Amino acid sequence: MTFKLGFSVVALLASLTMGASARAQAADDFVGYWITEEKDVIIRLARCKRQSFMPEATSICGRVVWDVVAKDPNRKVPSDCNRRLVQFNEFKDGTWEDGWAFNSRDNRSYLAKMRLNDKGQIAARTYVGNEMQGQTLIFNPVMAADVPPDCQGQRPDQIRLR
Repeated sequence: MTFKLGFSVVALLASLTMGASARAQAADDFVGYWITEEKDVIIRLARCKRQSFMPEATSICGRVVWDVVAKDPNRKVPSDCNRRLVQFNEFKDGTWEDGWAFNSRDNRSYLAKMRLNDKGQIAARTYVGNEMQGQTLIFNPVMAADVPPDCQGQRPDQIRLR
């Protein structure tokens, strides 16, 4: 993971320039637990309200539910446990758009999009200004039973992908 969790989420949101998935995608196909390729952060994507005063949860948000650095007493960056790192507000043609991703490691927010690729992974594209100059992050789906019970729990020995 480049800049630990924050940038993984940024990359999670980056792979949207990849080809469209061969299977039909629904907005709720993204709901669930996802782990970075480096297996150092797990996020939970769930429906959320675009603004707190909105009547319905029409957006999708991601919070960190497990962070490998959380238990490291020598860590140089704070843990991202329970922090909201991503939000997407519009689902169109198999892609969550109109989103942002926060990289806690550099304290910056990025524009973001995400879609499922042909392997069932989330490809997230994060960028400033021009999407073509952004970065792609890949997240793999995780079985809920494999998520440690608290954000600072021990690293799961074996993570089963959904």
